[in-house]
Amino acid sequence: LERAEIKALRGATITVSDLPGGVLGASIGQGAITVDLDAAGYGWFVDATPLRNEEFSLAADGALVAVAAPAIGRMDLMTVVLHELGHVIGHEHTDTGLMSATLDAGRRLLPEGGVTVAQPLQLREARIFHEGLGGFVDSATSTWLEKHGVSDAATPPASPTPAGAIDWSRGWRGAARAMLGL
Repeated sequence: LERAEIKALRGATITVSDLPGGVLGASIGQGAITVDLDAAGYGWFVDATPLRNEEFSLAADGALVAVAAPAIGRMDLMTVVLHELGHVIGHEHTDTGLMSATLDAGRRLLPEGGVTVAQPLQLREARIFHEGLGGFVDSATSTWLEKHGVSDAATPPASPTPAGAIDWSRGWRGAARAMLGL
């Protein structure tokens, strides 16, 4: 990477928001990246061991295809963040590869040469991936959800909280989103 690219990457910020339609991520302005709250409804695959790629198998086209839960059927957060960081350093969309304008669920795309980490990431605000919501919440919201019986599972708790606390009639994800004001 060139010196200017490294400077741009160091200045990048990532926020989480509910992006419109099927948009997974967006780069706006000088290094401002936004990723969708719930990966356009697919849910994010947040890899605890991103340099291993152990949940994926190499496909004929060079992409990594999910072969293990929970990566199957979800959008790979690492791919989306790397793609948006590519925009931060000036890369445009391409027909194939990491800078492709589209991403299929359960696929991981990497830059040529793979990914290495020279130093640990420094996050400004910790966010926790909530499996039940399929998106990120701050630690206070995560604690509140746990306290009020909203599990981290992909389905609602067997015994929902008292009537009126959460409107389960709209479905698990809809109820949780409404509860969080999203």
